[in-house]
Amino acid sequence: MIMVAYALVENGTTVIDPIFGGALPPWITLPNGDLVSGLHEGVITTDGVYSILPVQYDAQPANSQEIGRSYSVTDGIVQVARTWEAVPVSVPPQITNAQTRQWLVAAGLFDAVNAAIQAMGGATLIKWEYANIILRSDPLIAQLGAQLGKTSADMDQMFIEANAL
Repeated sequence: MIMVAYALVENGTTVIDPIFGGALPPWITLPNGDLVSGLHEGVITTDGVYSILPVQYDAQPANSQEIGRSYSVTDGIVQVARTWEAVPVSVPPQITNAQTRQWLVAAGLFDAVNAAIQAMGGATLIKWEYANIILRSDPLIAQLGAQLGKTSADMDQMFIEANAL
């Protein structure tokens, strides 16, 4: 996805980082301290040294953070090349019973899990019906995951997704 903003360019080199969020500001401070009008795209000084140019940049990928940025000017547009690093997502140690059930319904697994727990009965059924939280470390989670053909990594992902509900 290409987003659009504006940057101040001096003789083809970006001197003020892109201005994001819509309209240009009424005034821009040049590196030498001069204030110039930024109300329109194009040349903003009589000597033609500084120009306001549109900027193209990519959208931030999910679960990432920017770790680097460089600029170039091509065909009158400032191109922003950004480098991204994945941000590790941690598995929550617990989720609520409501989050668990909502995720299971969305995944189409609620009936199967509910039937398995009903068949187990006893303390497991009481825990399923009345516990406020579900612990990732509970052996029941591994047991149910195995019955559903899910790996430990699948169960970790379930906890991550359910935690977002």
